[in-house]
Amino acid sequence: MFSIMPNYSGFLKKRRLLLALGCAAMIVGCAGLQTQGPGPVPEIMPGFLAGYLDQDALPNSQALIPPPPAEGSAALALDEEVSNTSLALQGTPRWALLSSPGCTQIRHFAGI
Repeated sequence: MFSIMPNYSGFLKKRRLLLALGCAAMIVGCAGLQTQGPGPVPEIMPGFLAGYLDQDALPNSQALIPPPPAEGSAALALDEEVSNTSLALQGTPRWALLSSPGCTQIRHFAGI
């Protein structure tokens, strides 16, 4: 009987064989690997880990902060408007929540 479809059985057998050999090679290759955890991290004092920068390599954070807005500028007007809007919240539950010390800790937001 004549078939229009070409015979792919030989190709599929080779493909399966290559796939099986590839998987076997990966398993054998990974079997020899030993997992190593991170090395010890030095501490400045108990509980405080040393950073990755030396003290003299730390950036000057004051140089990163822009100067305050100039007197009479639109930026100063916006700054004062935001400040007044925020201060109007004093005495509200939102003010109490945001001024609590726990507000800056992740467990406060996580509900822990």
